[in-house]
Amino acid sequence: MQDEDRESSRLKSVFTSTELKAEPSSVAVNALRHIVESNADDELVKSLEQQDVWQKIRDEEKYWQGYIILARSVADVLAIFLLCIDY
Repeated sequence: MQDEDRESSRLKSVFTSTELKAEPSSVAVNALRHIVESNADDELVKSLEQQDVWQKIRDEEKYWQGYIILARSVADVLAIFLLCIDY
């Protein structure tokens, strides 16, 4: 029981630490970025970096531009992939 209490206290201190607090939008953007980078080819990842997609998505005034670039880029990759499938 004491071990559980110690662990609980330790976790509370970790999750209430000011060092680990992050804005939910930033966490969501980082998660989306990780998903895209884990599943996309290097060319797409480089293209998104060059177009500052992740910075635009974080910007309250330009987020829509970032999402448009991301959607178009992913659609282009998927279109090429789908064209390669022999039905």
